[in-house]
Amino acid sequence: LRQSLLIAKRVAYTQGFELIRAASAEFGWNVDLAQVCLGWRAGCIIRGAMLDEFAEILGQSGHPEDILLAKVKDIERWLPAMRKVVSSAT
Repeated sequence: LRQSLLIAKRVAYTQGFELIRAASAEFGWNVDLAQVCLGWRAGCIIRGAMLDEFAEILGQSGHPEDILLAKVKDIERWLPAMRKVVSSAT
């Protein structure tokens, strides 16, 4: 269950950061995604411990998909556990 939750959280954050990145590009906001992570980590209700890692990843590349790619080996290893959780919920 823990591994499934970690994958799901990482995917959810990646999707959210991609939405922010796309809106920033479309509207010319120039949002720094790494700073968003640090802002959330510093005192927002979204104070997940993963945000420090995400800030580092986004600070280097600026590409939200790198949040997933950084842990691709773990995700591949944990997919069977996630499939088991999802299949038991149906």
